[in-house]
Amino acid sequence: MNYQKNYHDDDLKVWFVNCDEGEDTPQDDYFEKYINNYSDYYNIDFACSDRTIVIINNKVFHYKGRIIIFSKPGLNIKLQCTKQPYHFLSLKIHPNIFKDIHDNDKVLQFFYKLKDEQIVLNLDSPQFTTLETCLDLIQAALFARCGRFSMESRINTLISEMSLIYETNYTEYIASTDSIPAQIMDYISRHYLEKITLQTISDKFFVSFNTINAIVKQYSGKTFKSYLTSCRLKTANDLLDSGNHSISAIAKLSGFSEYSSFIKAYKKAYGIAPTQKANKNSTYYPLKNKEVFKK
Repeated sequence: MNYQKNYHDDDLKVWFVNCDEGEDTPQDDYFEKYINNYSDYYNIDFACSDRTIVIINNKVFHYKGRIIIFSKPGLNIKLQCTKQPYHFLSLKIHPNIFKDIHDNDKVLQFFYKLKDEQIVLNLDSPQFTTLETCLDLIQAALFARCGRFSMESRINTLISEMSLIYETNYTEYIASTDSIPAQIMDYISRHYLEKITLQTISDKFFVSFNTINAIVKQYSGKTFKSYLTSCRLKTANDLLDSGNHSISAIAKLSGFSEYSSFIKAYKKAYGIAPTQKANKNSTYYPLKNKEVFKK
């Protein structure tokens, strides 16, 4: 069953979304239209999904499972559940909501003492049973149309519970994530022996060629093409040291589609030909087996 509920006034906005279709939804206009346009509010977002994308200051993170996010005003944060089914509750709280609360109140203190701009916690931990209870009560108030006072008191309870957790060693419960840059580098490390290109990665991760090159440059100091070649050459060196293959076979096993490009790249990188490397190891690798490159 798919359904939505919401409450909103100038200081408090609450959205609940449930989607049970079970199909991939790459774009969801609902999130962009309603959820992601309140950077000047305190944000508390709960998501339960196999694939939740969180974009924080243009950095992309992927989460799986049940997470809760607390974030300060002024942070450019966007969320989207991109795989159904999912369950989502979003609270947008304007700073004015705290104007009548004393400075020593834990509700206000929590946001003041929040060291990072945001916290993303994994709710699968039993540490957060009280948070789940608070979220359920907020959702129940929303469905019962209890009004501002009831919603506000339950949200204050949620923040107070989070403040108590924050004072303990909560860091081990931070939700695990793989950023897009880390995913791209991991993908290259696992597939560099195959025929991968900028287009391959762009199609898989929905990022531009320039972005891919920038990510690889940040992690390795090299362009995508240079990094790919260096990974393949390292494998080739290891195979040369093993003495179990011909040089043409090594070129193929190392991910080079052409024998000549392997020889050229190896000479450029190491200053000697692969045959010279092989001779230094007292092993001879024939050059004539170029048929391995034929389809």
